[in-house]
Amino acid sequence: MVYVDVVRESAAAGRVVLWEESARDGAQAKTLMTPGFRVELARATGRIFGLDGARHVVFAAGFSAV
Repeated sequence: MVYVDVVRESAAAGRVVLWEESARDGAQAKTLMTPGFRVELARATGRIFGLDGARHVVFAAGFSAV
């Protein structure tokens, strides 16, 4: 199996890469952000870039109390 870091590949090509931490902060701050909402937020953020969303968004989901 060959591992390809598509985010690093996009950054090296000079493309925009977002580091999104809303869901991670939501998990750690005990906000009203449910797991389902966090998944939808990740999907919506990725849709900004269409089919290439996975190449442009690092979505740090995080774990509470880490």
